[in-house]
This record gives sequence, structure tokens and C-alpha cells, in this order.
Amino acid sequence: MTGLPLRLAVLLLAVTLGAGCVDDYYRPAPERAEMPPNALRVGITPTYPPMIFKQGAQITGAEADLARLLGAKLGRPAYFVEVPWDQQIDALIAGKTDIIMSGMSVTEAREVRVAFAQPYLEGGLMAAVRVEDRSRYGSRDALLQSTATVGAIDVFVHDGPSIAWLVSANEADLAGIWQPLNRENLAWAMRRDDAQLLAQINDILGGWKRDGTLSGVLVRWLPYLKRQS
Repeated sequence: MTGLPLRLAVLLLAVTLGAGCVDDYYRPAPERAEMPPNALRVGITPTYPPMIFKQGAQITGAEADLARLLGAKLGRPAYFVEVPWDQQIDALIAGKTDIIMSGMSVTEAREVRVAFAQPYLEGGLMAAVRVEDRSRYGSRDALLQSTATVGAIDVFVHDGPSIAWLVSANEADLAGIWQPLNRENLAWAMRRDDAQLLAQINDILGGWKRDGTLSGVLVRWLPYLKRQS
């Protein structure tokens, strides 16, 4: 967070602490007993719209669409295994899931324990502001150069998909600043000893990037990506 205005730094801390509170109250649903032996067991924490979440009892979102497409491509039906976020990597290593598809970003610390496929989305932190403040914070540079004093919240900073969801639900009042404040890659995680699955998924991802399948799914859920293409 070096170089960010104090107010943004405070907001980032608040967002980080708040994100953990969601999982404190999240309890996973029981695993499906009828799961076939060749199932692709997809570890998810469905509390992250629009990437992975529930509408009623239905798992939906960009990750859900991609998981179903991936299962079909592999000839392995995709079954969602709900896992609290802070247990995702442990569940994967323990063999309870085959892959994590839940909006996970690539970090050096995580790479010590798991293998990541090629990134499917380059994202980062974005901001939402009040509609009347759009001209004041209309660009990434204007946002980062703001010297507003700490007080009432003027800017809400979170990852891009969460900002898109927030703005879509409050379009009359909020505007998104669709320029990332930083860069991070989202990718799917597998066990380090599952080299075959890793190679298969990288091959499928490469094909989806070339034929537009990947961008088609992502833009459906994250229309702001069209601005960045």
C-alpha cells in the first residue's frame, strides 16, 4: 500500500478485516453422496459474487460456468464441494477436492503449497465512488493523488469483481473507477503432484483464450473487462 492516500490505506485495512467476517459465519453444505468416481471435485466458497455464489440452491457465477465447461472438456462431471475459504488449500492437499476454482489470486506463499494453472484473469483492486464524485475521482491517477482527509468514506476499494457487483446493485448512487490500482492474477490451484491435471487444464485454457471461450464467459459476468480489451 506504499504511496496510497491515508484514507485509502484505512479502507483497505477495513476491507481486509471485513472479508474475513464473511467466512466466520459461513458453513458449507454437505457433500453430495451420489458423486461419481470420475467427478472433478471443485473446491468453492460461494460467497464471492459475481465469481462464485448461490442463487437459491444453485451455484452460479463466472467460476461456476467455467467449472462446468472444464468438466465437460475433461469428460469428468464437475461437482462443487463447498469449503470455508481459509480451509481451501488444506482440503485440496488432503485430497478432498481436485481443484480450487473460487477467485483465488496467485501469491508466492500459496505457490509453496499448490500448483497454479496459467492465470485466467488479470485483475486488481478497483474503486467505487458516489456518482456525484465521479469527476473528482474519474481516473486511477486522480484517485491515487487524492489528499482528502480521513473522515466519512468517499472511496470504497476492493477487488474488481466485488466492485462490479457493488456498483451493479447501486447504479443510481455509485460509479466504478474501472482502472486497476494494482495488478494480481487469478488462477486455479491444484495439488503439486497432479501434473497430469495441471497440463490438461493449461492446454484447455490456451484453447479457450485463442477461440474466445474464456473472454466470453468472463465478460458476461464482468462487463468492465470490455473497457480494458
